[in-house]
Amino acid sequence: MQFHHGHPWCEEFLGRAEYIVERTKRDGPFWGPGTSLRSESAEYQTAVFDLANANFKLANALIASIRRSEPIAPVALLDSGVALIQNADQTPKGHRGMPDQSDYLTATMYALIANNATRAMQILKIRKGYKRTQHWHGLLKALVEALCAQESASRLSANHPVQKQFRAFFDLWRHPLGPPIRWKDAPNDMDDILAVPSRFYFLLWLCMVRDRWLEPDQPWDWQRLMGYLVE
Repeated sequence: MQFHHGHPWCEEFLGRAEYIVERTKRDGPFWGPGTSLRSESAEYQTAVFDLANANFKLANALIASIRRSEPIAPVALLDSGVALIQNADQTPKGHRGMPDQSDYLTATMYALIANNATRAMQILKIRKGYKRTQHWHGLLKALVEALCAQESASRLSANHPVQKQFRAFFDLWRHPLGPPIRWKDAPNDMDDILAVPSRFYFLLWLCMVRDRWLEPDQPWDWQRLMGYLVE
């Protein structure tokens, strides 16, 4: 069955989510690369298992969102965020750095998409260091602080300074081949931020954050959401 929502990437998101679901059903949660955990602690193995299950549920929620043309279920986003943080906290010290920073920032985006700016602020306050993901962290910190500074966490006005900051960041990542800049001219952390779990999903989460907090309030529409990628 084909779904047409204004951009071929919608099909890509759907296909990737369906692959995660089907592969997990067939092979269990540890089918991905680098999932040999025999030498790791029981706590870390549990965290990885919980994250795999949370991602399975999130993939199912994304499939339902696309097929029904409705917002993705907040509980799936928040549960996956909790699992990401637990996974980051249990990561062996020798493996820490950009990946666990990415986990925290992705969890922050999930909270924003789930319409919970307060939870996003709580996540950002858990850890202090984002040396390897400075631009990504700086954007989310500015956005969350702006939202929480308002009387109610409502959408930002069109002329709010964070609007320009967000769009500059978004424009880098929606380019079909990645950031349209030469590597030697890239910000210091730009090469590290490329290691987000999936560039396709990273763009999807950015679109959802933008639609929820930086655009006028409108009914959910996948065509509009995908339109942000090609405007």
